[in-house]
Amino acid sequence: MGNKRFSPDGHENKGEKKRSFQGNQFTVEADVNFVSTSAEKLKNNSEFEVNHDMGVTIGQTARNYADNVDKARILRAENTAKANCKEARTLRRDLKAAENDNFEETEGLLYAPVITD
Repeated sequence: MGNKRFSPDGHENKGEKKRSFQGNQFTVEADVNFVSTSAEKLKNNSEFEVNHDMGVTIGQTARNYADNVDKARILRAENTAKANCKEARTLRRDLKAAENDNFEETEGLLYAPVITD
């Protein structure tokens, strides 16, 4: 038997390649890996066992809350990264300007317009 690929609704995908949709810096594949790893950790967590023994199920409200917290965390991380990049660009620009000023002071203007006699 060859490798068959099935869509989420159970139909066979004939010859279709695996697709990767990208948004911002996160991919669907990375999210799937994160969710599966999180599910394994949750299943191995002692709190999960206690909740399961007590018959407590996590509902849609808790899931929505967790999704909102995750979105806020990702947005905060992206904004922090953007601010750090902006600060680094500003520092590089200031450093380059200081180097140019220092060069002009030490070497003088080599090609300054002068009036010759």
